[in-house]
Amino acid sequence: MKTRIIYTKFWQDKYITSLKTEEKLLFAYLITNDKIGLSSIYECPIRNISFDTGLNIKLIERTLTRFEKDEKFARFGDWICILNSKKYNANLYKGEKNEVAAKKELELLPADAMEYFTKILG
Repeated sequence: MKTRIIYTKFWQDKYITSLKTEEKLLFAYLITNDKIGLSSIYECPIRNISFDTGLNIKLIERTLTRFEKDEKFARFGDWICILNSKKYNANLYKGEKNEVAAKKELELLPADAMEYFTKILG
């Protein structure tokens, strides 16, 4: 089972407090679901998100568009990238084994998705 550390100040974050209830749920889902690995780029179709959260697809699409505009996430097809994950996880997942695991995850991305996210992440 994968483990994620979520800072307890998450709920007091200025951005999070500005979100509606359903948007908070979606944000929390996107940073804690079981598809996430060490690279913070993962495949998760909208229909899976809808099934897991109970949110309707139109709401998910609209909210994901907002999150992208607000530079919290990036999407390429069914692939999602958490844009600030390195900022929060840099000191948590150190070491050669984690670096190798993240590299293996990235090797599984389709070339066009990898190119897209590489441009965004710099």
